[in-house]
Amino acid sequence: MPHVPLADKLHPAGLALLERAEAVTHIRVEEISAVSRQPWLAEVEAVVSRSQPVGAASTARATRSQIVARMAAALGMQVQACDPGALEHGWSEGPARPVTTLEEELALADVISVQLPGADRPIPGAEELALVERGAVIINTALGRIVDEAVLAAASISGQVGAAGLDVSDARPSWHDHPLLALDRIIPTAHTAGLTAVSAERMAMATVQNVPDHLAGHPDPALIANG
Repeated sequence: MPHVPLADKLHPAGLALLERAEAVTHIRVEEISAVSRQPWLAEVEAVVSRSQPVGAASTARATRSQIVARMAAALGMQVQACDPGALEHGWSEGPARPVTTLEEELALADVISVQLPGADRPIPGAEELALVERGAVIINTALGRIVDEAVLAAASISGQVGAAGLDVSDARPSWHDHPLLALDRIIPTAHTAGLTAVSAERMAMATVQNVPDHLAGHPDPALIANG
C-alpha cells in the first residue's frame, strides 16, 4: 500500500482528503531537512509538503523570475536576472535576459527584485547595496533574512536606496513596532496578497488530490513543476 509522509502543516481540508483516500497510508513528519528525510525517502511513493520540491529548484525559480519579468516588461522595463543554477540547468524562455554575475546586474539595475529561496548570508548586504545606482528601488518577496535590514535602513536614510518594498521581514508575520516602519522610503506589505482562506483550502485539496491521481497514473499536469 502506498505510504505518504506529510511534511509540515497542512490545511485541515487537505488533511481530511488525505485521510479519506483509499489504499493510501500517511504519517506526519515533523523534521524535513535533507539529512532527516534520507532514511524514508527511498521507501515512499509520494510526499506532501509545503516546502520547496526536492531537486530542480533552479528551474522553478527561473520560471518564477520570468513571471516577474513579464510584469516588469509590460511597464517598459528592460529585465535582467542572475541565477547561476538556472543557467546551468537551462534558462526558461521569457523577457528576462540572464547575466552571469550578481555584480554585473546590480551595477545596471534601477529596480532590484529579490527572489532567492535562501542564502548563507544577506543578499543584498552592504557590499551589494554599495554597487547599485544611487536611488535604486529594492523589492523583497523572498525571505526576511535575505536582505540585511539594518544595512537597508542605513542605505535608505542616506539615499543610496531610493525606496524599498518589503513583503517579508525578519519580524514576520508581524510588522508591529518594526524600526523600518519609521522610514518613509520603506513600504511593507503583509505577505498575504496571494493567499485567502478559500485559496489556502483549494491549494491544499488540489495538492493532496494529485497524490492518489499520480499513483493511479493520471496526475493533473497543471500541478506539476519541473516535470
